[in-house]
Amino acid sequence: MKKSNKTLIILFFIILAAIGIYQYTNRMPQGVTDRDTIMTKASNSIDTDLGLDLSANAYDVYNDQDEYRIFLYRNSRTKRFVFPVKEKKSGDVHYCYLVAYEDTRGYTNKMAVDINNSKWARFIDKRVASIEGNNPSEKDYEYSYSYYYDNFSNLDDYDYIG
Repeated sequence: MKKSNKTLIILFFIILAAIGIYQYTNRMPQGVTDRDTIMTKASNSIDTDLGLDLSANAYDVYNDQDEYRIFLYRNSRTKRFVFPVKEKKSGDVHYCYLVAYEDTRGYTNKMAVDINNSKWARFIDKRVASIEGNNPSEKDYEYSYSYYYDNFSNLDDYDYIG
């Protein structure tokens, strides 16, 4: 094999590897970077948990209204709020925002909300959905019950907080 053929083959593999690396690092959508917009999109999912907790433990929620129990997570690898989440049942991957609600007993439910369809939401649980690949999460911001309820919640029918 001639030296020029070897060089072309090596160059081809370098270009192929560069394209693969570029696609891997840029395949995840940017998503929204404004925390308030993300919380508004995720409010239906959080309201479901908060509503259940209110119906069962209204007194405790009222007493803890200034506690920080609602969390927004950031992808510590990409420094964005977007995570690839794989639904276990269908195997589909959705790009999602990650939020969590800590109930009055201290149990935290992490939820993924699709960035393009806020009606698609799943709990992060080994039987329901999981974060794909090397995408560690870190708490970016914490909200108290009362701040969340006043600014994002759609639970207007409940008058337990504030």
